[in-house]
Amino acid sequence: MTLLCRLKKYADHLIIGTALIGIGIYLIAHDHYFQWPPMATPLANDDLFGGLYLICGLAIAWWVMSKHHSPHLNSVLLTIATLLMAFLSVYQFLNFIFAGSDYMPWISNLALTAMIFTTADRSDSSEQ
Repeated sequence: MTLLCRLKKYADHLIIGTALIGIGIYLIAHDHYFQWPPMATPLANDDLFGGLYLICGLAIAWWVMSKHHSPHLNSVLLTIATLLMAFLSVYQFLNFIFAGSDYMPWISNLALTAMIFTTADRSDSSEQ
């Protein structure tokens, strides 16, 4: 299968990977993004937090472009992506409610979480 065919076949995976890469870069670049709760903000605003999204997004993009598509790795990556995005959505919502943060895109991130969950549900676990 050519690279173009893989990109077409796994376009939803590529969108998810690209979104996670973008979110990771954004979180790494904004060191004062989260404001609540005060004792957790140093950890939440750490570059490692954004790095998790970046690494997961790069891993999903690599999976799309590789010639071997392990169903197990696909399940693991999509599960990690779902957990990361669900955590981010809830944490952004809590920052929006308790800190009154103006820009917290928790709704769009919740929609992306649903997209990842749907993609994982549609993925064939026996596909080679």
